[in-house]
Amino acid sequence: MNEKQTNRNLAVDFRPRSFDECIGSTGTIDQIRSQLGECRVPTAILLSGPTGTGKTTLARCIATALDGELDETNAADDTGVDAARALGEKAQYRPLLGKYKVIILDEAHQLTKAAQSALLKHVEEAPPTSIWIFCTTEPSKIIPTLRGRCISYSLTGLSPADVGTLVHRGINHLGKKSDDKTEEFIQNLVRENVTAPRAILMATERFVGGMDPLGAILGTQDSPTAFEVAKAAHRKDWNVVRSLLAAATNEEAMSIRIVCVSYFKSALLKDNSPDFNRQAILQLTESIPTIDAFGLGELSARLWNICNCLGRAERNDNRR
Repeated sequence: MNEKQTNRNLAVDFRPRSFDECIGSTGTIDQIRSQLGECRVPTAILLSGPTGTGKTTLARCIATALDGELDETNAADDTGVDAARALGEKAQYRPLLGKYKVIILDEAHQLTKAAQSALLKHVEEAPPTSIWIFCTTEPSKIIPTLRGRCISYSLTGLSPADVGTLVHRGINHLGKKSDDKTEEFIQNLVRENVTAPRAILMATERFVGGMDPLGAILGTQDSPTAFEVAKAAHRKDWNVVRSLLAAATNEEAMSIRIVCVSYFKSALLKDNSPDFNRQAILQLTESIPTIDAFGLGELSARLWNICNCLGRAERNDNRR
C-alpha cells in the first residue's frame, strides 16, 4: 500500500484489499484461504461480528481471491420480498468478468423473514459460478434454513498486539511518526475496549490530527450531550438522562460512557459522596463489551441503575 499522506478517510483509504493486508481474525482468514486454495468454493458464506470488525471488507477480499465479479447490496435499503427475488434472479446469470459472480448482502439480518425465505431457493439452486456472502451483526436473525445453507465465520475485535500494529501502520500511512504519546493512545484504546478496526482507524486519524489520546477515542468530545448526561447522572436525575439519551445515536453510547466515567472520577476528588461515585464508576466499567456491542440500551440500563438504585441507596444512608 502506498505509504503517503491521504486526503481520504483513513478507515476507507486503509481498508485491506487482499487477505495479506488484513490484521486480526487470523484463524478465520486462514480457514477461508485454505478452503479456497483447495478449490472447495462454498455456495454461501455467512460472516458475522460486531460493527466495524471487517465483515464487508473480508467479503470483498474473498471476491478478489476468487477473481470474482462483485455485486454488493445493502439489505437495509430494501428489506422486502421483491428486492430479494430480484437479487436472486441476478445470481442466476454467469459473470461478465472473472470466474465467479460474488453477491455480497450487507446487513443481511434486516431482510424480512419472507425475503430471506425467498432467497433460500436461489441459494440452494445457485449455479456453480455464483457465490453468496451474507454479512450481519445479528446472525440469530437469519432464518435457520438459510443459515444452515451457509458456511459460517465469526469475526471479533483485534487483540491488544493487533491494535498496536494497526495504529502504527495507520500513523505511518498518514506520513507521521509514532512516539511516546502514541503508546499512551494505544493503551487507552486497549483499556476502553476499542477493538474494531474501523473505530481504531477513525480514532487514529483524530489523534494524528491533534486530539489528545483520550479525546481522539471519544470522537464527540466537543458535543455537550455527553457532559450533560454525566452531570444529570451525577445529580441522579433519570428523567433528564433519559431525554438526553433519546437524542443520542447508538454509535455515541461508548463515548458518552467514557465521559461519564471521567466525570464521576473527577467528582470522587471533589464532592462528599465518595461511595456513590465509586459505585457509579464500577457500574460503568465492569463487564464492558467491545465498543461495537455497547449501545444505548446497555448505557441506559447502567445509568438507570446509577440514578435509581445507587441514588436510592445513598439517600437511605443519609437518613440514618
